[in-house]
Amino acid sequence: MSFSKILLSRSALQYNIKVISSLAGSKRIIFPVKANAYGHGLEEIVRMSASMVDCFMTATLEEAVKVRQFAPENDIFIDLPLINVDDIREAIERGFVINIATTYQLHLLEKLPHDILKGVRVQIEFDTGMNRTGFKYEDLKTVNTFFSRHPEIKVEGVFTHYATGLDYPESLRSQYKLFRKILSRIQFRYSFIHSENSAGLLAFNFSDMDYIRPGITLYGLRPSALYSISLRPVLSWKSQVVDVKSVKKGEGISYGLTFRAERDIKIATVPVGYGDGYPRSLSNKGYVIIRGKRVKIIGTICMNHLMVNVSEIEGVSVGDEVVILGEAGNDTITADEIANLAGTINYEITTRISPFIPRIIVET
Repeated sequence: MSFSKILLSRSALQYNIKVISSLAGSKRIIFPVKANAYGHGLEEIVRMSASMVDCFMTATLEEAVKVRQFAPENDIFIDLPLINVDDIREAIERGFVINIATTYQLHLLEKLPHDILKGVRVQIEFDTGMNRTGFKYEDLKTVNTFFSRHPEIKVEGVFTHYATGLDYPESLRSQYKLFRKILSRIQFRYSFIHSENSAGLLAFNFSDMDYIRPGITLYGLRPSALYSISLRPVLSWKSQVVDVKSVKKGEGISYGLTFRAERDIKIATVPVGYGDGYPRSLSNKGYVIIRGKRVKIIGTICMNHLMVNVSEIEGVSVGDEVVILGEAGNDTITADEIANLAGTINYEITTRISPFIPRIIVET
């Protein structure tokens, strides 16, 4: 039996999807579930949302295969450009939609027999400023020539990805204008376009897009503090006390003895550490909640342990619930709070949570 558990709120996920759908209007949702659904749990998130979204987006072929087990009717779009002919063949055979984003991939497609190409479903990515993947504006002639020569390939979508949002709105507008310019010069047929991630949707919500890709917001988190929107976090993380002991004044705690007691104190050990995805950088900085009260992490966080000062809480005992992330009583520890203390972003805080911790769906 696991010491810890991840609780996933079905009602919160449904609420977030409805909020984003309402904001998006007629635009349909491509739900990113890459990286184990941003650390939430791919199987559970897909099962809960399959009836509410049109398409799931994964990073890899392996993720797509797993999603198909739980969403037999939804489209599945593989975002990372596949660079192996066998992977492309498998994706085609399984009916997945693949991202074509590089001239290298065009050469791979040329190697496939005509009868196989007839079954391929693709979306084409253009790089408008992210400088990650995607064809550049200068590649348009090559892309136009290739797909005009291969009308048997079904081009379903054309898309780009924004590098900024409200942090650099002019950059986003510039990317949008370049995307529109690219679309005006495409010489092959396609069915739809999309460009907006969560930040793009909340910043501008362009009316001429057909789909949106709202990742972090569907999980109930904001892209950053710049965005004002009412969402409900889907994930909470709970563990339990496994030991309680007294530490005398002057004694140290954990590796390196980075904390020394300035008086006699009582500590509790919690079986959560960096091996579970909790940031080691929160040593002597982070907090958890026990018996409705916030207590500070003291000493260096270990691979599977952290220690907290419970001197001010009466009756703490082995088995007491520990809230690592989420609500308890009148207090809440958010992914944003943990991210700020760790010097990172909320995306990373949930994504790094170990997949070995059981995910449990709760209705509330």
